[in-house]
Amino acid sequence: MTQPRFAQVIHEHQLFDVPKIIDLCVIYGDANRNTVTKIVHSVFKHQPLFKEEFASVVQHMLDGLLQCCAPLQLAAKGSSSAGPDDLSVMECKAFLPDMLSCFNAIFCFFPEECVEKLMGGSLKIDSAGNDAGVPALPLADLMVILHDAVSALRDKDSNGKADMDSIIKLLSRLLSCVLGFRMAPRHGADAFGELVAWVTEHAERTQLIQDLSRNGLDNVAMEWIASGLVDDTQLDYLDDLCGAPLLPKEARHRRRPVAPGAAKAAPRDVSGGPSLAAPAATRSAGGAKCRNMGGSIWSINMHMAPQNMCQIVLT
Repeated sequence: MTQPRFAQVIHEHQLFDVPKIIDLCVIYGDANRNTVTKIVHSVFKHQPLFKEEFASVVQHMLDGLLQCCAPLQLAAKGSSSAGPDDLSVMECKAFLPDMLSCFNAIFCFFPEECVEKLMGGSLKIDSAGNDAGVPALPLADLMVILHDAVSALRDKDSNGKADMDSIIKLLSRLLSCVLGFRMAPRHGADAFGELVAWVTEHAERTQLIQDLSRNGLDNVAMEWIASGLVDDTQLDYLDDLCGAPLLPKEARHRRRPVAPGAAKAAPRDVSGGPSLAAPAATRSAGGAKCRNMGGSIWSINMHMAPQNMCQIVLT
């Protein structure tokens, strides 16, 4: 089968679409990282139409995150003045674990071009419903807002603490992915300074920095160590800002010499990231978990093991 014909078949017969691909990553990714990565990259390589669909789907997902901001912030402040169309806190708590797992899957398994589309998605908060002239909210800032609100709710009420802890862990993983993508060694040595500046700017949020240190910021530090672009003094300073070492001292021996142009050419490593899935209490074994509280985004059942899918899509 020729590549154009292959691209036509997988699209027209709906063997894949973007929601199915995300579900494949969330459900099977942790146990089959290399296989799932190959499947996802192969699908996007052979059928460019999925990239257009991805932009639409991911914008819908970003809108869902925005919908959770106001209700959680109001609840954290002890206010009950949410509008009739706003989500309830219980709906936000049910919605966030699945949605955050989907975002984490995109960072770990999708092609870099797709992650760029995610990072460039529109995040505009305007109570009047008019986006014109409203500055976009960076995804990292949205994660900080949500982390503050969920942490405050957890501290106010011990009921449901385990659920809130799980959401905070997933939020921290996603924020670490965002920072790691924006401030990676491939952007050059100055990107480490940007990472340090971001941590410094948020240093007063002690709990946030601690949660990041335990849930993904260590992977970002490891990537910088492997790049050879930072020295021990710089790494010690980042550790001091975080309040504890991100990695054992022996991990620094994995530093490699820097070749000319290596920082620009280094590919993104998707095989060693943190676990993606929501905790077992929030997942079902066989179904898709990304949903909109106002109506279903998608719902599929994944009956085919990733190894079998791999035989279909890999060339």
